[in-house]
Amino acid sequence: MTIYKCFPGGRFKALTFSYDDGTRSLVGGRDDIWYATNIEIVDYMKLLDNLKFTADGERVYNPSAAPAWLTVDGRVVKIEGGSLFDLI
Repeated sequence: MTIYKCFPGGRFKALTFSYDDGTRSLVGGRDDIWYATNIEIVDYMKLLDNLKFTADGERVYNPSAAPAWLTVDGRVVKIEGGSLFDLI
């Protein structure tokens, strides 16, 4: 089993586990883990790459139809698809 952890800035780290080491019971059925296929992760990384930030870094535009999640000053924010969001 491979679990992907998303870090600020859209970086991902893959954590690989064996099914027989008890890990499945630790990570199964949790709402704070994104259970994604490889292509879903690739698509999300592309979505993050396509975010458009203003020159002063105070706003971001998400041209995608899907939402993007960012960490801004320690808080998690959701950038809806097609919206312009104030980061300050």
